[in-house]
Amino acid sequence: MRTALAQKYPDSESTDMAQNESTELATQVAELRADVRHVQTDVTDIKADLCSLNQRMDAGFEKVDRKFERVEQKIDDVDKKSEARFERLDKKIDDLDKKSEAKFERLDRTVQEIKDSMAEIRLDIKVSLASAKLWAFGLYAALAGTLLYVIARAAKWF
Repeated sequence: MRTALAQKYPDSESTDMAQNESTELATQVAELRADVRHVQTDVTDIKADLCSLNQRMDAGFEKVDRKFERVEQKIDDVDKKSEARFERLDKKIDDLDKKSEAKFERLDRTVQEIKDSMAEIRLDIKVSLASAKLWAFGLYAALAGTLLYVIARAAKWF
């Protein structure tokens, strides 16, 4: 434990007080006591006001905290609702994607069937053209033979 020792200074007033000074001193002390009591009551009032202010501030902070809790609850509710809506929207988009994918697959099959039928038709046309060429050649040969026959008859070759 630390203790501090106060240094004592020599008293420079070694003379006695005058007679009228003691009465003045008593009144001054009384005035000081009254001033101290007044300061004490002011300090007590300030402490009471400070306590009241603290209580009002605590009540105000509690009120603000309750309002913030309500706002946070509302935000959480809106967040849940929006999350549910986004989930429904995602589901609808997925369903639409599946439907469009099925339709595109059907379209691809139809296009492929059309291509296959066109290929068959082309093949049939090629076969028909080849057959027509043979017929045309046969007719040409028959025409040429008939022409030669007519010329030979006209020339009396037989």
